[in-house]
Amino acid sequence: MEKKKTVGNYLNMNEAASYIGCSYNTLRNFINKGLNVILVGSVKRIAKSDIDEFMQAHKVTGGCKR
Repeated sequence: MEKKKTVGNYLNMNEAASYIGCSYNTLRNFINKGLNVILVGSVKRIAKSDIDEFMQAHKVTGGCKR
């Protein structure tokens, strides 16, 4: 059976985690830190543009500081 490819700009939770390159739990942490989620009924989608903006906003230059 062939894997379904995402068409369009909206990803389900698993696709979003894969797009970022993180686990599902890490994605949930990002959502708790402000990553936007579209919720229609019980269906959750995340726009690729929102992921890109969120990651860009949390970009650290000059090394990581804790």
